[in-house]
Amino acid sequence: MLVFFIILSIILALSLMLYFSSIKVEIDTLKIEKLEKININDFKLKIYLVLFDKLKWIKIKISKEKMKNMKKANINKFLERISNLKVVKSFKNTNFIKKGGMISKAIKVSKTKIEKLDLNAEIGIENIIILSYLVAILDIIVGISLAKRAKDMEEEKYKYIITPRKTRKLYLKLSINCIVSVKISNIIKNMIKSKMHQIPCKNIL
Repeated sequence: MLVFFIILSIILALSLMLYFSSIKVEIDTLKIEKLEKININDFKLKIYLVLFDKLKWIKIKISKEKMKNMKKANINKFLERISNLKVVKSFKNTNFIKKGGMISKAIKVSKTKIEKLDLNAEIGIENIIILSYLVAILDIIVGISLAKRAKDMEEEKYKYIITPRKTRKLYLKLSINCIVSVKISNIIKNMIKSKMHQIPCKNIL
C-alpha cells in the first residue's frame, strides 16, 4: 500500500510539473542554402521543458554532428519498431493527432510566443519586380508574426534582415537563431475546449 501511494505521489507530482511547464524550442544555429538543391550547412537545436518559465528540468540537444554520428539504419529500425507498436497504431488512428484532430487544433490556437529572433535571409530570382514584391511580402509576414507573438518588445531580441539578390536561378540562403515557447497548460485547455465543442448538446426536458 505504501509503495502504491509513493508511485501515485510521483505520478501526480510529475503531472503537475508537466502542466505548469512550457515547451521551449531554441534554434541555436540553422543555416540553409538552396541553389539547385537544399543544403543544411549547420544546425543546433535545443528542446527544453521549463517549469514556471524558470527551471529547466528536461533538456534535449540535437546537432548536425550528432545526427552524422548516428547510423541511419539504426534510427530507421528504432522508428519502425515504435510505429509498429499496437498502442502507437491505435493512437494514430484516433482523432487526437491526425490532421484537424484535437492536438493539432490545440497547438494551432495555443499562445505560442517568440522570445528571440535573429533572421538573416538572402532571396534571389531573375525577375527583379517579382523579387521586390516577394521581399516586401516576407517582410510584412515576419513583422505581423512578431507583433502578435513576440513575448516582449525589446528591440535587441528581435532582428531580421531580408536581402534581395538577382540570380538566374532560384536562390535562398537562411541563417536563423530563435527561441519559441508554448505553455503546456494552454495546449491542454484548448484540447478540452475542442473536445467540448465536439460533444453534441442534448435538450433535457
